[in-house]
Amino acid sequence: LQLGSDNFPASGSGWLYLVEFYAPWCGHCQQLAPKWKKVAESLKAVAKVAAVNCDEHKTICGERGVRGYPTIMALGPHSKEWQDYQGERSAAAISSWATSLIGNAAATLRKEADLSALLSQCGGSSSGSSAKKKAAGSASWGLCMLLV
Repeated sequence: LQLGSDNFPASGSGWLYLVEFYAPWCGHCQQLAPKWKKVAESLKAVAKVAAVNCDEHKTICGERGVRGYPTIMALGPHSKEWQDYQGERSAAAISSWATSLIGNAAATLRKEADLSALLSQCGGSSSGSSAKKKAAGSASWGLCMLLV
């Protein structure tokens, strides 16, 4: 996914965005490219893995404080701040870091009222009525998973 000024993510989008800021002439960026494809494949269900060509989109890169290439940053599903990645440049390490940013929450449900409250937060209902349809492209963690 190539990002530019017309589709650059806003904070609180509900998705995890993992973005590589690069320059086409950069040797390290070229070495990262096949690994970045692996990251995108491994995270396709949970994150939007994207790239910004800083030669074409200098303003975006400047606003993010990009000073070297490649720079990897993430914007969490409900975050307002971008986070820099400073770890190993392997697909496994980048994917692991990205998934750690999603977080999780577990709730113990003891009575039906607890279930109803949880499902209302997730856009569902325990009364059997149809759940609201999520907008196309909505992140999957807006839904709930129940383990019995």
